[in-house]
Amino acid sequence: MYPQIWNRVTRSTHKGVSAILKGYGIYRVHGEVYPGVILTQPQDQVEGILYRDVSEIELSRLDAFEGEMYERVQVMVELPPECHLQESFVYRIHPDFRNELTRDPWTSIWFEQHGLKLFEKEYQGFHKL
Repeated sequence: MYPQIWNRVTRSTHKGVSAILKGYGIYRVHGEVYPGVILTQPQDQVEGILYRDVSEIELSRLDAFEGEMYERVQVMVELPPECHLQESFVYRIHPDFRNELTRDPWTSIWFEQHGLKLFEKEYQGFHKL
C-alpha cells in the first residue's frame, strides 16, 4: 500500500520497509485501478512495503477499507537485502472473488501513471472509514 493511502486509511504513519512476498502474483481487478494479490506459483513474487507495529484499531480500519473482496492472511515475507523472513499479514483476494481478477499483471509504474490520483479521489473504500 502506498504511504499516502496507508496514512489516510490508518490515520497514522508507520515506517515502511521493502518486502517480498514469494509464491504470489499481483493482477489488475476488472474495471478498477487497484490490484489483487493471489497465491500462484512458488517462483512468483510480489514486491511491496511492510509496515510494522500496526495496532488492532488500525487493522480494523484496514479490514474495513479492503472490504469483503479481500481476506487478511498471515504470511512470511522476505526482507532484502539480507533475506530475513518476517511474519506479516497480507490482504489477498478472497477465493469467492478470484474471477474479478484479469490476467493482466498490475505494476506500480502503471498505477502511479494511470491510477493513483483517480484511486485517491474515487475509491469507495475510503467511505467506510
